[in-house]
Amino acid sequence: MKQHAVKKLIAAAASLAALVGLGAVTATSASAATAPLTINASDPAAVNGHTFTAVLLGAYDTTGITTDANGNYNGINVTTQSDLSSAIASAATSADSKLTVDASNPLESVVKDTNFLDSATSPYTGNLRNFVTTLASSSAFQTALTAAKGVAANNVPGANGTAAFSSLSPDGVYVIVDTTLPLSENDYSQSIPMLVGTKIDGKDLASQTLGVINVKNEKPSITKELISPNPPYVGVGDDVHWRITGTVPNTTGYVDENGNPSYTYTINDTLSKGLTYAGDSQVTVKVGSTTLQPSDYTITSTVNEDGSTSLSIDLSQYVTANPALVGQGITVDYHSTVNKDLPLTDGINSILNNKASLTYSNQPGENGHGRHGTTPPWIKHLFSYGFKVLKQDKVTGAPLAGAEFNITAQGGSDPLKFSTVPTGYVLDPANGSATLTTGADGYITVGGLNAGTYTVTETQAPAGYQGTVLPSFTVTITGRGTVDDTTVQTPDYGFTGDQWGLVSHEDATSTYIVNNVSSLTQLPLTGGAGIILFLSLAVVLGGAGFVVLRKARSASVR
Repeated sequence: MKQHAVKKLIAAAASLAALVGLGAVTATSASAATAPLTINASDPAAVNGHTFTAVLLGAYDTTGITTDANGNYNGINVTTQSDLSSAIASAATSADSKLTVDASNPLESVVKDTNFLDSATSPYTGNLRNFVTTLASSSAFQTALTAAKGVAANNVPGANGTAAFSSLSPDGVYVIVDTTLPLSENDYSQSIPMLVGTKIDGKDLASQTLGVINVKNEKPSITKELISPNPPYVGVGDDVHWRITGTVPNTTGYVDENGNPSYTYTINDTLSKGLTYAGDSQVTVKVGSTTLQPSDYTITSTVNEDGSTSLSIDLSQYVTANPALVGQGITVDYHSTVNKDLPLTDGINSILNNKASLTYSNQPGENGHGRHGTTPPWIKHLFSYGFKVLKQDKVTGAPLAGAEFNITAQGGSDPLKFSTVPTGYVLDPANGSATLTTGADGYITVGGLNAGTYTVTETQAPAGYQGTVLPSFTVTITGRGTVDDTTVQTPDYGFTGDQWGLVSHEDATSTYIVNNVSSLTQLPLTGGAGIILFLSLAVVLGGAGFVVLRKARSASVR
């Protein structure tokens, strides 16, 4: 490119401080001592695997410049690249309408203007950042960028947490562009374009280190946690409180196709089958300590064909409109309810999978509009439980159909209600029935229960069996597993038998076997059941003795 002639001497303290302010750091890397320009990062991953291209805006000229005792320069001349002169002038006046631009050397006007002494710290907003963003979007700059990509010395890869332009020439003022494409789904975003001055013949300004810049990109993330219940054990009808946390991103430099600020920040959540989204009214969004209004974000929920629910909470407009909030925490609380359609394993136990991710803009500038990254999903789990009851003949072991039971939760006065499903029964407090009836196989299979203690009572014996000795027993389910477990952890089952001794527990199959007797003589003769049997027989024998005695008296009278 041709260059304009040198016009003026630029004072170091007031000019290049503004330039390198977009990326100056206090520490330098080992390569910074020899390389004209070095890019560093606090997290090596922000640089590693990225490619950076340097586009020259103006070259230095040391003619007439003095140095201090260390050989560092007391000032510097700068000469605007002629092919970018109009674009630089236009971007400068767009950023600061009050700026008087020297058309023959517009870059000098930018670096001398005190209104451009900003944008040095996050979120890097201000006149200087607006200048760089506008310039980088211009067709003249894009042409220069394409040409620079073809010059080996102007392109460096990041590795080991740094990227050094060791052969960059000439020394001068550059815009560094992160040209990494494609980006992986979970990579750091592309950096916003960075304006920086190189070292001067390997030396710095007397008042400032040159040629070292920190990359300006980020890797947005979220976390998801279960607030309640804790531990993660649920039954149908239970409320589940979720929380997603993130951080307001740096939206500086991100624009739409028209050059207007635009950044995508959308939280995506999938509630598995068995969970019902509780509604927008149960959503609370905070940024820092401020509770946002529903108009500050957009919620979309869709029930999918497989029974899961897709939920999105779009904060794009809010974070775009509030760049000064960068770094503040975002907290989203919402609720779901366990429903009777939860997936059941063997008809009794259930795992509800729940995952959340973040979709975010990852390429600044107009060319990056619509390009997004997505964080790995945060997956959390809930567990629901159940058990089986097998009704059988005590003597033959044959399964018995038609026996009726109800189940009452500890502390509850009314029996729980259940609906029928292909596997048996599932808790359904809203629309179910309290009566559970054994099928032809003698089984009642129950799902959708929380961990806890339940009383199971036979209320109606099968036809032909004793209805005066209906057993009642307790089942205690102790949940196992955490929100991070990916498979159902079989719970521990406790058991307190009935007074008749008719119930036993088969732990391996989570089955409670309930025997029926057709005669009182089939009851066990030990413990309480034996006493009750004795009393029952005594009543029977006493009645028979009374009949014999009455007959004897009648005979003596005759």
